[in-house]
Amino acid sequence: MAIERYIAICKPLHHHQICTVRRTYILMSLIWGVGVIPGLADLILLSIVRPLSIFSTASSCGASILYSSPYHEVQSRFMNGLYSSVVWVILVFTYCRVLIAARRATTDKSSAKKAQNTILLHGAQLLLCMLSYITAVIDKMFVPLAPVDRARLTFLNYLLTNILPRLLTPLIYGVRDKHFYKHMKALFSCRLFFVKVESIKQ
Repeated sequence: MAIERYIAICKPLHHHQICTVRRTYILMSLIWGVGVIPGLADLILLSIVRPLSIFSTASSCGASILYSSPYHEVQSRFMNGLYSSVVWVILVFTYCRVLIAARRATTDKSSAKKAQNTILLHGAQLLLCMLSYITAVIDKMFVPLAPVDRARLTFLNYLLTNILPRLLTPLIYGVRDKHFYKHMKALFSCRLFFVKVESIKQ
């Protein structure tokens, strides 16, 4: 998303040439492939350092329980550090360039301010989505304090760090749309809309 916005704003003449449907599918496949690597690495390490009977053993389903070997800890730190570093570099680079381009693109201060606010809002939304990187850290901090409520704490943590940020994204952008905001305001104020349909006489 950040790279697409960077191309659309900083290289608008090349946007249609770079951001094609075919390249979008290729990029999506690449993202899925890169996202699968940590899980596959965990399974491979698990099958090497543990007996195969672990796959048929009844135990609590948790990454900290299944992947508890020192190799998994090193691999997890390396992958999380690598992925988060790459994402942060991309975010900082693209949004700094986009902010600079937005300031230079117009002499109207109000339009420039609005463009900057939109870009900052988009950046804040992406940063919220990056809360998923600290899900495991929060689990390690709070779950030992109340092991009886482990399932509830894990679910609440996942809800706050993974689901809620992605839920806020369409709401934030929807509220900025005038028509959507009008309907949302009417919905939350419990108003009813009656649409009058007139037949067209032929």
